[in-house]
Amino acid sequence: MSGTKSKQPPPASPIPSSLLEDFYTQPALAGELGVNKRTLQRWEAKRLGPPHIQIGRMRLYNKASVRAWILANETKHLRRRAS
Repeated sequence: MSGTKSKQPPPASPIPSSLLEDFYTQPALAGELGVNKRTLQRWEAKRLGPPHIQIGRMRLYNKASVRAWILANETKHLRRRAS
């Protein structure tokens, strides 16, 4: 061998990306909702935000659960009665 190093594969990710395709990260969800990451954190502290999964420091949101949370927060406009 003439002093060249063999290429080593990159270190394995802790969780395969295909496993996470049904989840948002906190920054990704904040971007989708058009809010700041801190807003998500405040909602979670008040138990108002979408359900999440905590794995170490990583917080994940199931896309189906986020959709259900959005639909559960839908409001209907009621007509005022004429007095």
